[in-house]
Amino acid sequence: MKAYVKQLILNKEEYYETHLNLVNAIARLHLTPREIEVLLAFMTLNGELASDRFSTLSRRKVKFDLDLSDSGLSNIIGSLRRKKCIITKEDHVEIHSILYPKNAQQSYIFKLICNEDDTQDVD
Repeated sequence: MKAYVKQLILNKEEYYETHLNLVNAIARLHLTPREIEVLLAFMTLNGELASDRFSTLSRRKVKFDLDLSDSGLSNIIGSLRRKKCIITKEDHVEIHSILYPKNAQQSYIFKLICNEDDTQDVD
């Protein structure tokens, strides 16, 4: 079996986006590109905005940065809640911990297995 190994050196935004795309594929979250873009915007908030990622001020910044309407952002946040990417804990809302990569580097190990009984010959 040949293992594919790839190392990427990315800036913070690309790092988070790549992680979200990999987790989306591996965990089969079925996130749309726009949902990933919104998650990325909330995840990369800095300073005071990062202390409450879903505050009115944080939402306003994300809406402005991504050129979203109030209803557009609400629809995406609702979809992310249904997909359990955004969860409510006690008195605050947060992004599910699996969606955050490690700070400096993140490794992934997974194996794909082809169930030969389910394969069909492709010409």
